[in-house]
Amino acid sequence: MLLVELDHFLAENARKLFAGYDVIVWTAPDANSALEFVSHVHFDCVLIDATVWQGSQGLELARRIGWQYPKIQVALTTGLDADDLEAPPGVPVFQKPYRFDAIVASFCGGLEDADRRETDDLN
Repeated sequence: MLLVELDHFLAENARKLFAGYDVIVWTAPDANSALEFVSHVHFDCVLIDATVWQGSQGLELARRIGWQYPKIQVALTTGLDADDLEAPPGVPVFQKPYRFDAIVASFCGGLEDADRRETDDLN
């Protein structure tokens, strides 16, 4: 997964928490870095904070990655009201604070991996 998040502290903590679900996370602090990464590294999914930049750069990044790399799953996160966000069609929006297991289960990794992780935690 590529996590596009301006806040370095938040990005590093998210990277560590996603690792608990066996998701390898690269982080990018901005749209330009994210585009550079996806052009050189294979990612299954990209999680973008839609509201960290001035204007709609996060939304534009989601549109651009979806258009240029249609096999990469793209989702947005926001600390604002997710219903007010004009996400591209088919792009899920996760309201902050989000649950990492919910993202893994519904977006990147699939339900089987999340269910297996929860079962492993019980043993």
